[in-house]
Amino acid sequence: MNSWITSILIIFILAAIGFGTQPLEPQMIYTPILKWQNGGCTSWCETGWYSSPGVADLDKDGNIEVIAGAYSLFILNGNNGTLKQAAIAPPTSGSRIWPDIVLADLENDGDLEIVSAYGGGTVRVFDHLGSLLWSRQPTPGYELRSLGVYDLDSNGDLEILIASTRSYDQWWVYEHDGNARVGNWPQHSPDDNINGWTAGAYNQNLTAADLTNDGFAEIIGPNDTHYIAAFHADGSQVRANPIYGHNPDGSEKFWSRVGVHVDHAVDLIGYAQCGSQHRPNFANSAPVINDLNNDGIMEIITVGNVYNCEDPYTDLYEMPFILNSDRTRWAAGPYDWTSIPLPDDRSAPLSENWEVIENSLPNPVIADLDGDEIKEIIYASYDGRVHAYWLDKTE
Repeated sequence: MNSWITSILIIFILAAIGFGTQPLEPQMIYTPILKWQNGGCTSWCETGWYSSPGVADLDKDGNIEVIAGAYSLFILNGNNGTLKQAAIAPPTSGSRIWPDIVLADLENDGDLEIVSAYGGGTVRVFDHLGSLLWSRQPTPGYELRSLGVYDLDSNGDLEILIASTRSYDQWWVYEHDGNARVGNWPQHSPDDNINGWTAGAYNQNLTAADLTNDGFAEIIGPNDTHYIAAFHADGSQVRANPIYGHNPDGSEKFWSRVGVHVDHAVDLIGYAQCGSQHRPNFANSAPVINDLNNDGIMEIITVGNVYNCEDPYTDLYEMPFILNSDRTRWAAGPYDWTSIPLPDDRSAPLSENWEVIENSLPNPVIADLDGDEIKEIIYASYDGRVHAYWLDKTE
């Protein structure tokens, strides 16, 4: 099974990392040395999924803890992998922890909180000692696979952001004390030609940043459609650039009303001819926000699963899309992502049979790999390869 196992392997990466403005010289990569394994296991180990652990000195005793999720939540001693306290059972039987564990000072009081989200639609917050502070279940029977925290209104404390596999009212926001955020939350519903179209969130389908420098963050939400939703801090939807047309009342369309296609000209038309005009699905797409070319303006990057929408749907390849805050495709100076890179002849999925291998999740990482102060886009694809794109669209 292609999944993380709770028998966590903690390793020392003995590699030197160079910094500077000059292109980096190749560094020798040393073999990792195993420190411990089977952390949290007894006579057996729980199955892990896609949740990455967090690492921090929770109680400020000078020792690092590892906080990991499978079905139970584990707080382990970082030096040897033993349990710091008894494993914390899930809120409902069989509820797995899918998203990464979040460690953050939600209340701005100097102590970290632990945030976890579960398959039964529950989100939980624990204090730095592992005691439960609050628990909410906004989507019973549906998984919460997306989890994040952000100070949406710049007031000094963090809000908790979640998204569900449910096809309506997927995105929820809670205040640090567990109260539902006031405004137009949850989102998104209803689906229609004015309000836009969304479906379930099956990966880390949210990110947030202040894209317009007004002191309030926007939340970006790809989902199981070829549309991307975008919300203001109060839950109202973000409108797209007027180049994508207007509603009958003359207002600009919402992001969630403007479909994404391989060809931007089809975005402008508003619908595709299946069989020849392909489009991406964003069910498994984790968005990131970053200033790719260091010009002070943030871009939105997500990797879409491009498919032929003719029956039966056929997945073709995975490729990054870069968007501006007004939903237009990104272009700046010598870089132009109005058209996405062309795939090569090895880009098709090797297998999407869940009985053979779990889903490949193309989470993008943004980093300056070569030290030229311009970022690259790195992601693993279902074609069995790790891709790294320069901004000129070459690999």
